[in-house]
Amino acid sequence: MVRTVKDLLEKSSNLFLALLTYRDTPGVSGVSPAQLLIGRKLQTRLLGLPERLLPALPSHETFRAQDSATKVQQGKNYNFHHSASPPSPLKPGDNVWVKDIGCSDRVLSPAQRPQAYVVETPGSILQRNHRLLVRFSTGQNIPEQAAASPSKPERSQQSSSCSLPVGPLRVPSSPEMQGSPGEESLPQTQEQVRM
Repeated sequence: MVRTVKDLLEKSSNLFLALLTYRDTPGVSGVSPAQLLIGRKLQTRLLGLPERLLPALPSHETFRAQDSATKVQQGKNYNFHHSASPPSPLKPGDNVWVKDIGCSDRVLSPAQRPQAYVVETPGSILQRNHRLLVRFSTGQNIPEQAAASPSKPERSQQSSSCSLPVGPLRVPSSPEMQGSPGEESLPQTQEQVRM
């Protein structure tokens, strides 16, 4: 819409004639905005039959049906062009790989939030969005999407220890340095990061 009006302003020196022509031009539904508003074609500088100017209301039901069909088709074209598809729902008992913590889990149930699931790990029960869950069967190795992420170390699918990501753990580099004078001993902390 904005691009159309900008093009009109660039090509025409008279704003009012440009808008008159735009309002009298039929859209993809075959009906012009003027026909929808006042029920007839507008009189422009273009020659036309006088019968065109007689009031004849278009069928609003037909227009709405054509308009909604056009919008649905545009949505399908956009999704096809961008390879977008709705996520396939996970079922309770499905084996999934959780990308952010890097371990295999089992889906317990859908969560109350949209597109989220409750998953059971060996150590806890978590809620995760469907984007962080990759479905795979028990015979497969780690899903390719999860293995391709360079930030996570590779773990085998059979890994039984699966914990939440933790904050930095400060450990002295050697046992001799633990009690050296003049150096403060740092407390060892391990905090869970909330996702």
